[in-house]
Amino acid sequence: QMLNKTLLIRGMGGLTEILCEMASILKFKVIVQTSKEEKDRYPDAEMIITDTLEIDDIDFPLDYFILATHHRNDDRISFEALKKGIPYVGVVASAKKTGIILEYLRKNGATEKELECFFSPTGLELNAKTPEHIALSILSEMVMLTNGGSGKQKKLKSITD
Repeated sequence: QMLNKTLLIRGMGGLTEILCEMASILKFKVIVQTSKEEKDRYPDAEMIITDTLEIDDIDFPLDYFILATHHRNDDRISFEALKKGIPYVGVVASAKKTGIILEYLRKNGATEKELECFFSPTGLELNAKTPEHIALSILSEMVMLTNGGSGKQKKLKSITD
């Protein structure tokens, strides 16, 4: 079921690198959009795009899209990705930055149905601090959504459960 789920990561640096590596271990088809200087940092990527990729130019099916850029235009890119119908648009952002992006999305006419596909801050609450743990929290959310999981702990509370 996980097979052939396509993930586009737009970003650079340590988090993008570890996301690419871990997602490919999880059998996602990973496409990375990054700078020309960074293109050799993603040996596990199925495809690397170093040109400016406008959302309208995406002509391949996309299941997951993660923005790990912290750019000023994250709001516009998120909006275009939601309008295109990408089911998971995740932005690595603080709660404050997420609020600003959400305000932009609503102001520009993103519907409630579209906003259900907006995952920011992205990931499950693992209190993650390192790039590796942040990547794990994001990919855990993606696996949970793909498989219809709850994200709750499976641990039995007591012997009577």
